[in-house]
Amino acid sequence: MISGDFAGWNFGLAEGGWGGLFIATVLMATMYTCMVFGLAELASALPVAGAGFGFARRALGPLGGFATGMAILIEYAIAPAAISVFIGGYIEALGLFGLTSGWPIYLACYGVFVESTCTAWVRHCG
Repeated sequence: MISGDFAGWNFGLAEGGWGGLFIATVLMATMYTCMVFGLAELASALPVAGAGFGFARRALGPLGGFATGMAILIEYAIAPAAISVFIGGYIEALGLFGLTSGWPIYLACYGVFVESTCTAWVRHCG
């Protein structure tokens, strides 16, 4: 949500204007609402731990579950990277800390995000 609200939407506003951004917002809200209702229905019909992985494994077999689990892991690696790039860009644009390049901030933020995710997984699984 951070990268979408504060960075991605700026490009949408520049390209589509207020009307285009409003249409995109309505479409995204509709898609998220359908996703939430779909997951709620699946969670009540198939009460398994693992969310998307568990549902895909039940419906598509072990290979479908594996592919879904891998896609989730890739998303967990890419999302913090995108957020880190936006945070580094903001700090660089504001001229904070005297940085002329956002790379130190990218690496620091990514390290913090990935470490917190790994810590949560260890606590959950450990």
